[in-house]
This record gives sequence, C-alpha cells and structure tokens, in this order.
Amino acid sequence: MSEKFASAELTAGQLNALVKKLGGHEKALQFLRGELAVTPAETPKLLEFLTSVSVPAVKRFVASDHFKHGETVHGVKCYFWDNFRKHFENKVEDGVEACDIRIHKLLRSSRDLGIRAELTKEREETKLAHLFHLLTLQPNGEKGVLLTNGWANICYIRDTEGTLWAVSAYWFAAYLVWFLHADSVERPLEWSDGYFVCSR
Repeated sequence: MSEKFASAELTAGQLNALVKKLGGHEKALQFLRGELAVTPAETPKLLEFLTSVSVPAVKRFVASDHFKHGETVHGVKCYFWDNFRKHFENKVEDGVEACDIRIHKLLRSSRDLGIRAELTKEREETKLAHLFHLLTLQPNGEKGVLLTNGWANICYIRDTEGTLWAVSAYWFAAYLVWFLHADSVERPLEWSDGYFVCSR
C-alpha cells in the first residue's frame, strides 16, 4: 500500500503561503502541537444601518384608499406594476402598531434570502401602512430616509394571503411619481448594492 503525503498536491509556494497565514514558523509549529486554533473568517455584513424613523400607529389601513394608481393621495402619487396591484391593492391592515423603521444600505449584491437572514425573522417584516407613511414624508422626491435617485427602497410585506413579498419603491423624478413593485422573496435575481432595505 503506497503512502502519499497530504501536501503532495501543494506547491512550495502554497506551503509557504500557508505558514505565513498561520503567522510564521513558530505559529505553524504551535498549530501542529494543537496549541493554536484556526477559526473561519467572519462573513462580511450585507447591511449597513443608516438611521431610523418613527412611524405612527394606524387603527385600520385600507390599501385601496391610499394607493390609487396614477392618483395623488395625501400628496403621494404612485404607479404600480401588476404584481403590486394583484397582491396588495385589496390589502387591509388592522391595529398597526407604532414603531421605529430602520433603514439599511445594501453593501453588496444579494438575494432576498441573505438579506432576510441578516435582518432576522423578528425584524424583517414591515407593514404596508409603514411604507405609505414613509412615502408621505418624501411625496415629491425630497431628501429624506428613502432613496430618490431611482434606486430601490425594499420592504418585506405580507399580502392579502399572508405571503411575504419584497415590495420595492422607486422615485422617478422625470414623472414626479413613486413606482411600486412586488417580487417573490424566492426569486433568483439579486438586489444591487447601494439599494436601501427597511425593517423594524
């Protein structure tokens, strides 16, 4: 039975780099003696917390009274794509509690799965009433907590069936309007770095 060194496939340069990674010759010997532990590098964070904004309690929020395609309601004019219309136009939220909405910046491109994992289940979900209130703070694309450069502001909101969706709001300065879209949180596409994510 032939014996083969585990390092047989490594070049001298790779072995040298390994010793350097461990901190030099003495550290490598400490590792071999079991006196030095190597732990995996921490995964870089996806989100950078920027600020938070307080949103009021709402006894009853009827989406169709606030989100009217192409119309201005409470100073906010919205257009929405079919997915938003289908899943949220008839949404009603009762007993929405006041809370602080946290605004995060996406540091690198990611699917919803990674973003939601970092937010945690306890904080990922917001309400449609919360999103509308944020829009009323910047109805004409004013400077504020939401992006107004045409990039996405993402909220995770449940629809009329209780399914969680990634609802995104984009300010289109050329039309002076907020565009709203709803995407499945299972979609394979990634959100781009620089986008904002809202959470509780």
